[in-house]
Amino acid sequence: IIFWHIWQVKINQVIFFINTQNSLVLDMAKFGIIINLILAVFNLLPLPPLDGSRVVSALLPNKLAYNYNKLEDYGLYILIGLLFLGVFQKVVLPIVINLQNAMYSIADLI
Repeated sequence: IIFWHIWQVKINQVIFFINTQNSLVLDMAKFGIIINLILAVFNLLPLPPLDGSRVVSALLPNKLAYNYNKLEDYGLYILIGLLFLGVFQKVVLPIVINLQNAMYSIADLI
């Protein structure tokens, strides 16, 4: 949050020097934020090749964690299957939209 505040102050300084006709910089910044949010949420999914699975594995008992980690051999195929089924649009995008709205609300307060 501290880095977000610093970034917001700096971007406001940049915006001060950019007139409204040059909104390309702002659009690029917003697009960068959205891409980073999507990647962060996607990476935290509890599927074995992703980092979220490491969190789940650490919370499971040893025997269950061992069996859960064996899914990593098939994790890429599971990810591709979920992408084609559209599961990520129903899981990842609502989280990203809520995070984006929260970040913009916090930025408006600053």
